[in-house]
Amino acid sequence: MKKSSLVFGSLLVVVIVFLYGCATKPVARCTTPGDTVQDNFIAGMEAIGRNDLSTAEMRLQRSIACDENYSPAYGGMAIVEALKTAGQGEGPARAAGIEAATKLLSKADRKARSEEDNFQVYVTTIRVNTIVEGKGWLSKAEAAYRRADRMVVNEKNLPYYQGHEALDYFLGLAYMKSYEFQKARDAFGRVVKAKEGRWLGPADGAWKKNDKIARALGGTALNDLARRIALQDIVTREDLCGLLAAEAGIGAAMNRAQAPGGSTAPDFIPADIKESPFGTQILTVLKWKVRGMEPVYDQTSKAYLFKPKEKVTRAAMALVLEEILMRVTGDEKMATAFVGEEKSPFLDVKPTSPIFNAVMTATSRGMMEPDLSGEFRPGSPVNGAEAILALRVLRGKTVSQ
Repeated sequence: MKKSSLVFGSLLVVVIVFLYGCATKPVARCTTPGDTVQDNFIAGMEAIGRNDLSTAEMRLQRSIACDENYSPAYGGMAIVEALKTAGQGEGPARAAGIEAATKLLSKADRKARSEEDNFQVYVTTIRVNTIVEGKGWLSKAEAAYRRADRMVVNEKNLPYYQGHEALDYFLGLAYMKSYEFQKARDAFGRVVKAKEGRWLGPADGAWKKNDKIARALGGTALNDLARRIALQDIVTREDLCGLLAAEAGIGAAMNRAQAPGGSTAPDFIPADIKESPFGTQILTVLKWKVRGMEPVYDQTSKAYLFKPKEKVTRAAMALVLEEILMRVTGDEKMATAFVGEEKSPFLDVKPTSPIFNAVMTATSRGMMEPDLSGEFRPGSPVNGAEAILALRVLRGKTVSQ
């Protein structure tokens, strides 16, 4: 009995140890296709490029769960946290976001295990500083560039950035944001000269945008409003009102063009402009009664609203430009100068379109440009550089009136 009990007890201990070992043995993770450390990191970084921050955060956190020492994933999370602060005014929320991004960037630096990891930390440093624009941010970005530029890396071990050109591309974006347009041009030029790599296309597009912004702001007083709007991919209705009211030449010309004894206030004040930072400028443009910038009827609220945050389309911009030019010059025939044309030079604007005359007026006078493809893209948003270039040309045609 004693021997059998001893054997039974020994077997029981073996079974318990075996079961305990099975229960505590870590389960293999992140080994299925598409769910590896790098797969999740790349997916997270690409989501950042689409501004899909929720997906980016999820995939980057998964990458960290796969390997808590994977430096690039922490760098990606630093970019996510920085982007969350974008557009926030000064305050506790912004300060907390910047602190979180800084800590993640430091963690990425501490966990770097190779030259390639260090290179990615420096690129991330440029990106984070460009986003948050903290004290001395451009100097910090330039310092990170200089350190990384001296490094020799194996580009095969840069799963997302893929090449050294990423360094110049993101430095170029930093220079654009600081209005250093010639330096930005040089940085993008170095990428374009490489003639290959994933950053060639983005750099070429950024180079062209940078060139257009430089032309738009050239010879003008670089007030804060124009500088900020110049970098925007989309101009809103309130932005355009701000630009129109800020252009002293256009404003003075429009005020002279108003009928003698005319009202100095708009006929109607939409309820939705009260919270707009451009409320005063919107009222000025409403007073001018410019086509393309009228209040519009909103089916939901059953009221006429200005919709300050709505994008300005290229069609609306053409209407605005034609209206102001016609009013200032007093040339009423301008509104029908192209009516009756049988052919349109644009693939996407027919001669019978209600905007055809305005589009022809804006393009024939050099205020707007069609695409090389022959399309005008009437429904596409106007970007900041386009808007400022158009108003520069318009100002030149109005100040002499």
